[in-house]
Amino acid sequence: MPERFRVDRDTIRNEGVDVCVLHLTGSLDASATDGLEQAFAEGRDAGSVYFVLDFAGVEYISSAGLRLLLKFRKLTLDAGGRIMVARLHRSIREDVFDALGFSQLIDLYATVDEAAKSVS
Repeated sequence: MPERFRVDRDTIRNEGVDVCVLHLTGSLDASATDGLEQAFAEGRDAGSVYFVLDFAGVEYISSAGLRLLLKFRKLTLDAGGRIMVARLHRSIREDVFDALGFSQLIDLYATVDEAAKSVS
């Protein structure tokens, strides 16, 4: 049975800028979008406009998950920030992000620290 989706949120401070990190675990499908959307909203309410989504624990993303990433991208860009994805599994990168063009819309990083340091 697949692991139940979970989001853990923390903040990295980089050169005076707070970067909200959302550590994701489980399948990012329609049943998971409410939890991720709530964690994202909590980060925004705390004043973050820069977000790193840590995909190390994600084995699957559905079209509902992809739609949510596009929504987050628009919201962060509109607020003067951006969304970044870190530690994406190679199969998801190649079969989903690269194949559908998401790699050109969302910045991808090997590590969470690398993504957070890109904000300066």
